[in-house]
Amino acid sequence: SLVGSEMCIRDRFIPQASKYSRPKTKHHTNHAKEMNLNEREYVNAAIEFFNGDEGEMYYYKGQNKFYRYDRKTGRLAVVSANGTLHTYYLVKEKLFIKKIKRDGLEEWEKR
Repeated sequence: SLVGSEMCIRDRFIPQASKYSRPKTKHHTNHAKEMNLNEREYVNAAIEFFNGDEGEMYYYKGQNKFYRYDRKTGRLAVVSANGTLHTYYLVKEKLFIKKIKRDGLEEWEKR
């Protein structure tokens, strides 16, 4: 059995988003406004989206974070391995593809 950093990506489990790191920062408030959501709606929408099955899941080994991205809607949610939601916002596919290449995100599963 492999442990720690030796575990390969397929041996990990996708966490369930359950809490938000810091929803009241100006940065996150702006994302909520962009999506026409109030603070509570923003957090709930982010958790619901991440825990759902829309879009594709990616893994960023460098930060041990999971990214759910929906190409149809442009929604992106980022959650760490412990279930903490870090951000949720709209991003164009072209910019997300750049991020995949720059950060070396690995696709978790094909839908």
